[in-house]
Amino acid sequence: MRKSRTKISRGGFTLIEIMVVVIIIGILATLVIANVGPQGDIAKEKTTNSMLAQVASQIEMFKINHGRYPDSLDDLTQSPNWVKPGAYPQGGYLRKAPVDAWDHKLFYRKGAPTDTKPFSLVSLGADGIEGGLGIDADISY
Repeated sequence: MRKSRTKISRGGFTLIEIMVVVIIIGILATLVIANVGPQGDIAKEKTTNSMLAQVASQIEMFKINHGRYPDSLDDLTQSPNWVKPGAYPQGGYLRKAPVDAWDHKLFYRKGAPTDTKPFSLVSLGADGIEGGLGIDADISY
């Protein structure tokens, strides 16, 4: 009688199977990063728009309380020299000088009496330079 050899089956994956799975995961990761990556910049743009509206609200509150618009954004964080003692809210209208979501300084200009807008409030966008396109575009209120 002949002895029959039994096949010993070993479980596992071949190198090719592992490489195919790694390549598929890499392709999926690339697609996800390409679609999710720009969302951070869009969120910063929306945050800046919201923050501009909040600062504009405090500028309007200043106007209501003092009968005129502030000369600069510093007037919202500290008592201007022309304000009567005791007439300024505790801690000012803002705790600190406002910056946009990219940590760039905001620009404020009080309008002239002939202007249609009483003031302008501008963020220079992601690049911090005047002008630009896309997320580098200026955001104004």
